Amino acid sequence: MGSTEDAAASRKQTRASSPAVHPKDYEPKNAKDDGKHCSSSVKQPAPQALESIGTSASRLAYGLAICFAAMQVFDQSQFRRCLSSTLESAMRALPPYATAIVPALVYVACVLWHLYVRTDESKLAAQKATESKQGCTNRVLVAWNYFLMVFSMVMFTAVVPKSLQILHTHGIRRYLCDGNLQWDATPTFDVGYLARICMFSKFVELFDTALLIIRGRDIPFLHWYHHASVLLYTWLTTLTLYPSNAFGLVNTGVHSIMYYYYARAAQGVRLGMAKVVTQVQMAQMVIGMLLSGLLIFLHLTLPEGQCTGGKTIQANGMLLSVFSATVAMYISYLLLFAAFYTKRYKKKGI
Repeated sequence: MGSTEDAAASRKQTRASSPAVHPKDYEPKNAKDDGKHCSSSVKQPAPQALESIGTSASRLAYGLAICFAAMQVFDQSQFRRCLSSTLESAMRALPPYATAIVPALVYVACVLWHLYVRTDESKLAAQKATESKQGCTNRVLVAWNYFLMVFSMVMFTAVVPKSLQILHTHGIRRYLCDGNLQWDATPTFDVGYLARICMFSKFVELFDTALLIIRGRDIPFLHWYHHASVLLYTWLTTLTLYPSNAFGLVNTGVHSIMYYYYARAAQGVRLGMAKVVTQVQMAQMVIGMLLSGLLIFLHLTLPEGQCTGGKTIQANGMLLSVFSATVAMYISYLLLFAAFYTKRYKKKGI
């Protein structure tokens, strides 16, 4: 798993993979074309409604509690065992690198077309056709973000107890240093299938960008760089069985908050947590770098064989390469998020 999660834009342009869009960005200028094709029977929250941080936190906690209970039942089911073996077989059957590289290249090509080839008239027409809050496109946007929020909550509540179990049974050293402990399934313990699901979800999350293109919005660099690089990184960690469980745990937790924010903002609700979401995202990058630093410190200081990353990544000699990619990714994200945060909040004195 990688960091997730999603970038920055100006208030009047776009929603990206950080809280780069203020809820006001979702306010319609009028209610024309898109609204004609959908019923407006569903009542939307008032655009100027304010949701406090406490309210948002309580709703998130309630959702996490439900997902936790559901995952405890699912984890004991026969379907979970079938899903786990299917995902593992799929990984062995798919081309090792082309599976991620080709979609990433196609994705980047689509983004560059939208940014540099698509005409302003085409973008403006798309904006006008999809600006209605009662229209189909906005409803898809709301539903999509709620779907990703629930998915992230499910993954987070499933990974947390398994991570605690590894820590309790094997300790912090093996938790950070042994990828096979996290990826290999046993009859009584399996966390690897969750990592594989999260990896495949990075392909699905590219629809975030498709929605921006459909709506004729700008696509900030942080947004598309994040999506493309996370897809490639999570595929790499899955191929090498890199000990990335802790990264995935933090990422799914942050994405639960982030996609809740996006869904509510798309409904026209102003949230008191906007600034907090960006701070949490930056904290995720710092935690990722600290965990990476601790892993390589243990690798270099412990006796040989005590912190190798696991037998699989040790056999293919990829530990330092994946570690370097991890650190480079987290540093680049932190710098980009910090730049957005400074531009959005510090300079405006928010």
